[in-house]
Formats: sequence, C-alpha cells, structure tokens
Amino acid sequence: MPSVLIWVCGLLPSQAAVAPATPTAEAMIQWVRQLENGDFAKREEAQQRLIAIGPPVLEHLPSEDVVPAGETRSRLQTIRQKLERMAEQARQALVNPTQVTLEGKWSLQRALAEFERQTGNKVADYREQLGQDPHDPELELQLRGADFWPALDHVLDRAGMTLYAFTDSPRTLAFVQREDNQHPAIGRVEYADALRIEPVSLNAVRHLQDKGQDALSITLGIGWEPRLTPLVLQLPIPSLRIDDDQGTSLLPAAQETHLEVSVDANQALVDLEIPAALPPRNASMVRTLSGTLRALIAGPIEEFPFKDLETAKPIVVRKENVTLTVEDMRKSADVYELLLAVQYDEATGVLDSPREWIFANEAFLVDSKGTRIDYDGLETFRQTPEQMGISFKFVLENGPAGMTFIYRCPASIIPREFPFELRDLPLP
Repeated sequence: MPSVLIWVCGLLPSQAAVAPATPTAEAMIQWVRQLENGDFAKREEAQQRLIAIGPPVLEHLPSEDVVPAGETRSRLQTIRQKLERMAEQARQALVNPTQVTLEGKWSLQRALAEFERQTGNKVADYREQLGQDPHDPELELQLRGADFWPALDHVLDRAGMTLYAFTDSPRTLAFVQREDNQHPAIGRVEYADALRIEPVSLNAVRHLQDKGQDALSITLGIGWEPRLTPLVLQLPIPSLRIDDDQGTSLLPAAQETHLEVSVDANQALVDLEIPAALPPRNASMVRTLSGTLRALIAGPIEEFPFKDLETAKPIVVRKENVTLTVEDMRKSADVYELLLAVQYDEATGVLDSPREWIFANEAFLVDSKGTRIDYDGLETFRQTPEQMGISFKFVLENGPAGMTFIYRCPASIIPREFPFELRDLPLP
C-alpha cells in the first residue's frame, strides 16, 4: 500500500500519575502460585489480586501450554486477557494529547515553564541565538484544560512568536520572533490529537516541453508533542483526498509504494511533501486536503539485563510487546561477538531497514565490580519487517564470565491513527 513514512527518534514519561508501588516479583509469583490453592476462596482472591496489580503481572504468568487444562489454565487465560487489555489502554493513553491550564496574567517565559511542568513538553527560546531581542511580554490567558498544541500556538501568537524547526536538544521545541511577513498559526493550522499539521506551501509546475510533468506539490509541516517519539509516521495514499474548488480530484497517479523523510533526533517538526496533479486554470484553491496519518510511537525506555553469557544460550527476555534474544556470545580472534535479536509484535515496518533509533539504544556490559564496558563496534546480521539482528563487538581480555549484558529500548511500539482535514488552501 503506498504510504508516506517519517522517522524520528523519545517518549518522555513525565506526566504519568503517581501510582502505588508495584509488588515485588516474588510477591506476584506467590499470588500466581495461589491460583492452585486447594481453597476456592484463596484461588479467587489470587485471581482478583493479580488483576488489581495490573500489567506488571504479565511477565510473571506461566505459559498456558505448560499448565494442564482445567480451572488454573482458565483463570490464567482470564487474567492474561484482562491485563493485556489494560496494558493496551495504558499505552494508548500515553499518546493522547496533554492538556494545560493557564488563567490570568503570565509572562511568556513563566507560561512556557508552566507548559513544561504540566505536560512534560519543553519549549526553548532561540531568539538570542538568532540575534533577536529576548523580551518577555506579559499575556492575559484563559486556557482551561486546553490541548497542548492549540494552547501553545495561542500563546505564541499572542506574544508575536513562531515555532522554529531546528534545535540542538532532543525532545525540545523552539520558538523565535515572528517576522512581519509571517502569518499567525491560529486559523491556519489543524490539530490531530498530539499532532500539529500546518500547510506550509503549494508549488505548481507547468512543464513547457512535457505536460506529463505538470504537477502541484503541497508541503505540510508535521509536529508532535516533543515528549513523544514517532518511529514511523505513515500517510497511506488511499486515505488521501485532494479536491480543488471546481470539484476536480487532484490525486496523482501513484508511482512509488511510499514517500519517506528522514528526521534528525533533534527535530520535533518536519516537512512532508505531498505530490498532486496540477489543477485547471479556473481553480483558485485546494478546497479539501484530508487523510489519516498512522504512527508507530515508541513507548517508555526499559532496561533488559542478560546474565550467564558464557553458558546459557539462547537467553530470551520479553516485556510488553518486545522480545529480546541473546542468540550467542562467541569469540572471534581477540573480539567477543554478542548476537542480539530485537523483535516487536504487530509493528510491521518499524524494523524493515536499519534505522537511527535502534542503533541509538544503549547496549553495554557490566562486570562483577559494576564497571561499564561499552561495545567497540556493531553491525546487523539479520533484517526482517519484524526483527533486527545486531552484532555487538566487545574487546575483553578475560572473557565474559560473570558479566551482565544490558540493553535499553522501548518495551512497546504504540500504533495510532490521526485523521486530519485542511480546507481552502489558496493555489499559486
């Protein structure tokens, strides 16, 4: 299916509500064992307790195929189904738009600091870096439970500011002074939950030698809350609708399976160029541009330890929808090679080719004294749409005995759809 892909690299887990402390692994295992207690009331108590603890229980549940058919297996199936639904709801909640409340008089800098406190989204002032006056205007605001993006655009518009696409810090938005010839955002920009979609430009080309090359190019600025890390953002061509004000469809004949934009980790705004057919001369605007952006977003970063590297293989660790497998650790000349397979469930496309985000994941050894040992090189040894095999090279004088391999990566990939519609875009 033709699609548009955008890649970036963090989910900032800064705004989750403070939850009760999760019971220890030993306590959860004891409750699992109580599912086989001879007392029905005890078994019922264990089931309800495990469900109440929530998704952390999932990694301590035994596989159902090793449990004989009967009441215990039935209880395990019920617990697993309920906890998996809870885990999916929690993952989806992470990518809902954050909200902000600001009422009364606020200086611009105080307001943006409060944005960060309430939403976990950092907004940096880049005016001095561009030689602009970093004045701090006072604003009268009435924002009550407003979604992050429209609230931010409202504040920046009121202050005479605009977003700036490039920063030198990850997971950070930047703003600068708006020039006299730049338009405010409110009224032009559309919002799709945690995404911001801004029409940037329309460029028409009429080719004087080959009318087959006549074309319209529509550039959209796509932004996301900087606490999020979209790994893949897709715009399926079948979801697109592009009509001019004469009722003519401007959808081009699809020639590629997808368009793709590579994004630097220090960006939270990217441009997406959509090819379209050149409209007739009597058309004055694109009446409707709509579609559905589909995102695969990284969940919170988790740490995965692997021990007994010199003996037990493969070593498999699973959490949420990621499975990590240390397939081997072998010596080649004076270098030890650790083979790690990374696989995500239901995330086809997130690993279909080498991507910056997966190579940015932390990976290292820790010896018996707690000393960290970084790898000396890496390369891929396997690549499918669902799995990436990475070979880490370590120079170890005394071998890997007693060492632990640590890998840090998102424990889940969260799929999400973002329908949008832009209207009345003036043609050149």
